[in-house]
Amino acid sequence: MIQFVRGRLVFPVGLALGAACVGGGHASFAAAPLLSHRVLAANELPGFVPDRVQTPGDPVAWAKIAPGALVNVAARLQSEGFSGAVREDLKASKSDRGALSIVVRLRSRAAATRELGLQRRDYASESRRLHGHTTTPFPVRSIPGAYGFTASDPGGGSGVNVIFADGRFVYHVGAGWSAGASDPPTKQAIVSAAHHLYTRVHAP
Repeated sequence: MIQFVRGRLVFPVGLALGAACVGGGHASFAAAPLLSHRVLAANELPGFVPDRVQTPGDPVAWAKIAPGALVNVAARLQSEGFSGAVREDLKASKSDRGALSIVVRLRSRAAATRELGLQRRDYASESRRLHGHTTTPFPVRSIPGAYGFTASDPGGGSGVNVIFADGRFVYHVGAGWSAGASDPPTKQAIVSAAHHLYTRVHAP
């Protein structure tokens, strides 16, 4: 079941797919300089293309659209030196699925590593805040320090997500689909897309 939670379109818990319905509308805002290339390009996740890009300029604005596991992240991002973010929602030819690609820029590598750890905690505990939702972690060995998790909701919605930090940036790649979706994205496809993004943006 597709539902809205705190202004977010959610297929399963943990995968927030937009402030507007996936596949509906084509509002787009210029991506922040130096950040726009740090999200997925068309078909880096096979079958998905960018549909909506949002680039809020401060932590409060970002918290309203961030897939923050129902946690208000504004205060902690402010303390971590938030200096920009891009949220890209992607669409497919079928309206029963959607995807997202996110990057958040923080003060330092240490701040990004800390934020990744807090996001892991948030997603792992989200089922306590949304009754009937579940999350299950899985390893992502191809990206150092990455955290993967599958998610499901009471209506049969499912999703796969990968979050990771690299340098002063924190990334989130995920896809979700409603119950009964035929030929949904595979876990491997989503992990591969995240790895492709990582290799493209990684700075030694």
